[in-house]
Parts: sequence; C-alpha cells; structure tokens
Amino acid sequence: MRVQAAEILAVVGVDRLRRIAEFRAAKWRDVALNTAFNAGAVRSRLRADEWQRIAEAV
Repeated sequence: MRVQAAEILAVVGVDRLRRIAEFRAAKWRDVALNTAFNAGAVRSRLRADEWQRIAEAV
C-alpha cells in the first residue's frame, strides 16, 4: 500500500493522495463490515487502517 501511495503521490500530488487514501480507507472499512469470514474482515480492517494512516500522514 505504501508503494501504491508513493506512485499516486508522484502522479497527482498530496491533496489528491489524501482524498484517494481516505476513499480507500472507507472502502476497506465497508468491506470489513460486510465480510462474513473473520480472516477476510481482519485483512480488510488492516488495509483500511493503513490507508487511513497514509491519509493522515500527508
């Protein structure tokens, strides 16, 4: 995810990266809530948390 964030940053800049990261964090939170399997929900929450940290860092 950090590599993806770096690639996005290089192309579109900080403000757009922040919006993209916030969107992806929200998307993965929704996936986690709608995932019936515990392992899938955990992975989705981890992705959401990572994207939220990226959004807050920029």
